[in-house]
Amino acid sequence: MKRENFRILVCDDDHSLREIIVNDLYRNFNNIQVIECENGIDGFSQTEAFRFDLIISDYNMGIAAGDGISLYKYDRSHSLNCPFIILSGEPQDRFSPYLNNSGFLYLPKPSALPDLINEIIKLAPQIGLNLNENDQKKIG
Repeated sequence: MKRENFRILVCDDDHSLREIIVNDLYRNFNNIQVIECENGIDGFSQTEAFRFDLIISDYNMGIAAGDGISLYKYDRSHSLNCPFIILSGEPQDRFSPYLNNSGFLYLPKPSALPDLINEIIKLAPQIGLNLNENDQKKIG
């Protein structure tokens, strides 16, 4: 039986994209538990209910107070300091106030999906994610 101990929050209002991300995470990593939500407001509730090791969030989810940056600020204001990957079609300079912050990574949509798993693999040693042997070879 698989032991789930690394908890990831995936927050995106696009159900299909969220499903692709979740499936990619389970396909590529062992010992994870993924919790899904469709906007930042739901994300606030999830971060109150669970401790996450990584948050992956869309930026624009159609709710002003429930966007990805609001979720990031909520995380930081509650001293959770969870590593945070934001996915967005917005240009990178939109996120320049956050890019120098430790634990914040921007990936552009739609190209973010292939890069997402590779970025998580690179972050794995820093965030405590155990990799399988094939993933360990990818980071060399």
